[in-house]
Amino acid sequence: MKTRVISGAVLLVVFGAACFFGGFFLWILLLAASLIGISELSRALQSEKEKAGKKFTPLELAAWALTAAYYILILVSFKERTAFFLLMLSLILIIGVYVFLYPKYSSGYAMGMYFSVVYIGVCLSCVYLVRSGENGFHLVWLVFISSWICDTGAYFVGCALGKHKLAPVLSPKKTIEGSVGGVLCSAIIGG
Repeated sequence: MKTRVISGAVLLVVFGAACFFGGFFLWILLLAASLIGISELSRALQSEKEKAGKKFTPLELAAWALTAAYYILILVSFKERTAFFLLMLSLILIIGVYVFLYPKYSSGYAMGMYFSVVYIGVCLSCVYLVRSGENGFHLVWLVFISSWICDTGAYFVGCALGKHKLAPVLSPKKTIEGSVGGVLCSAIIGG
């Protein structure tokens, strides 16, 4: 627990400073976090057969390259059409790698690597896009505050009122009441 608290405090200071200063510092930090997140998800999704052999899989390397390309795109000039095109190209390339390496990797793992580009890379890049936009210095904090309020509200509402399990196999302590409470708390505070 001590290690978690210390690492959380260090990350809070680093990300807080990155959000405060914005620009290239925030961009590089979010890119690094995205690439680390893709690696972590890759390890979690691989079967034992897929883990044997190389340290990094070709699908993981493709996800890294595509995420880096997306980050370069948003640094240079973000346009929704170009971003959409890059995401479609990502799907085609990852499916292509999967087909050429079939049956070495499962289709679930291949789709997980595409999902990692969108869920980790694109979602984290939104912090940079918010910070770079109009009133971004002020709005970027709302991203973090609303996440914290949602988690805190979900915890307290779930403890007080939670009776119906949300996803008992995946996360046994999460409740439907807690999830609704978290969203409502975040919306009320955000409003």
